[in-house]
Amino acid sequence: KNIKNILTPKISQGSNNYLNKIKNLVKKYHINLIIPLTDYDIILLSRNKKKIKNLFNCDVLVSDLWFVKSCMNKILFSEFCNKNNLTSPKIISKKQINKIKLPVIKKLINGSGSKDLEIINSKSSLKKINFKKDFLQKFIIGQEYHMDILNDFNGKFVACCVKKKLLMWNGE
Repeated sequence: KNIKNILTPKISQGSNNYLNKIKNLVKKYHINLIIPLTDYDIILLSRNKKKIKNLFNCDVLVSDLWFVKSCMNKILFSEFCNKNNLTSPKIISKKQINKIKLPVIKKLINGSGSKDLEIINSKSSLKKINFKKDFLQKFIIGQEYHMDILNDFNGKFVACCVKKKLLMWNGE
């Protein structure tokens, strides 16, 4: 088959515009599987995956909306990890700020691609934290690994891939 390169609108240009383009492409090219590649479209596609399946018999390879939202909100994701006995860096609350050992990591609560991630090394920098949009985590020194897990459409494990992080650019 011929492979076509098709440019879709950015979600920032309007979610309806993006979603209508996706639906039109699925219909025109008889696409039966959509695999989102960025954080920007994952919530919208998760929210609409049943509609796309029902209209076009096209699967969207994305988790359910509640889980996607939990992963996008780093505090909710940390709570999910704790509840499921998965080790994750400790979150430091606003009440604990005067007792913490530096350095710590500042992250956006809702963010993507390590945007605005900062290593905080001074007590004076702690005073600038906006706890409505940011949170702090314990700084951990060590090797970082990433794991992709592929399940079938019934949630049954198919395969996984573990990667040693050597370099990160824009969260990738």
